[in-house]
Formats: sequence, C-alpha cells, structure tokens
Amino acid sequence: MREIRNSGRVIGIERIAIMAALNITHELLVYRLQKEEYIQSVSVQIERLQDKLNEALMNTPVPEQED
Repeated sequence: MREIRNSGRVIGIERIAIMAALNITHELLVYRLQKEEYIQSVSVQIERLQDKLNEALMNTPVPEQED
C-alpha cells in the first residue's frame, strides 16, 4: 500500500487498499498460471521418460532360465 501511495497516482486510503488487493489478486493469478504450466511441462517430460523406458524394456531380450 505504501508503494501505491508513494506513486502518487491513487488518492484515498480506500482506493489504495482496493488497488493493493487488485495487485495481490493479479500476482496470485499469474503465479497459479505459471504453476499449472510448470506442472504440465513436468508431466510431459515424465511421459516421455516413461515412453523411453517402456521402449527400452520392450527391446531388451529376456535371458532364458535354466531348469
């Protein structure tokens, strides 16, 4: 709120409080979006690694067991 007040663009404590609340809400929404994008990115990487692992396992010959 001090930062907003010191900018001189908003006058009145109520308006400063509302502007601060809007700024906090915006920051939260941006954070959530970034978090979701990060989670999606990690999920894609994990899926690729699982695919590579499955492919490697499918192409690995199984040793024959001796009776």
